[in-house]
Amino acid sequence: ELSMHIVAQTEGTAPVKSRYGGDSPTLATFQQKDSIGIFVDEEPVVRWEYNEELWTPEEKAYWPDKDSLHTFKAFYPYSKATSYTNIPMPNLKQQDGTMESLSRCDFLIATTQQKYGDNGVVNFNTDSTSFKHVSSLVQLKFMAIEDLANATLNKITIVGNNITTPTTYSFIDKVEASSNQSDTLTISPNKSMTQGDATFYLIVNEKKDTSAVTLSIEYSIGNQTYLAETTDFPYKTFTGGMQQNVQITIRNKTLSITGAGIKPWEGNEKFEDII
Repeated sequence: ELSMHIVAQTEGTAPVKSRYGGDSPTLATFQQKDSIGIFVDEEPVVRWEYNEELWTPEEKAYWPDKDSLHTFKAFYPYSKATSYTNIPMPNLKQQDGTMESLSRCDFLIATTQQKYGDNGVVNFNTDSTSFKHVSSLVQLKFMAIEDLANATLNKITIVGNNITTPTTYSFIDKVEASSNQSDTLTISPNKSMTQGDATFYLIVNEKKDTSAVTLSIEYSIGNQTYLAETTDFPYKTFTGGMQQNVQITIRNKTLSITGAGIKPWEGNEKFEDII
């Protein structure tokens, strides 16, 4: 009986108490009660749960043999996927712009090939095998100046082709969108800007076409409500595993993009292996 054990971490992680630490959406770790699904070769998916720094399978897991090379395909969050070519991804409509909602919508995958080795531990903890983001992250930073200095942000809406369409993941064909398009993502932060700048985080599907992306903001000053929008969003495409940062100001009811940058969606440090 060749028992199987798992070591798993996310790409570029650091030791934080929650999945997203402090004000950084890049410092991600697995939390207690998190579950991942793992396919071994062509076998059905097995659920593994993280508790007390250990990954435990729902049912006892064994290696098929000791000498052959085996393929492992893992994903988070766990779902009862019938095949590694048809894994449901989280519903992006449940976001509210906070890092807490990122943890509900973030979809991660990892793959590795290895033999039993000396101890039967499957390692998802190197640069090439650790868990990586599949979707794209958009960071919206609103500057508390001009119109927003004493305003309340009521609603933030981003519209783009298939950015929130229900999707499935395939380890063969990657992300596949359903036939029902869902192009709009709206959050209602009702955030007062009197205490300074405000930042929100949104996960969107990978978008490869260059069709227009629209950003609109509903805000209020006193009892008066205003709407400002732009179709000149700095990014027409969204790449999986990347983070798009956008800085926004509103002046004379006109929305302006005053800064933008793109970088990999990952942290800079790694924490010790969890065995």
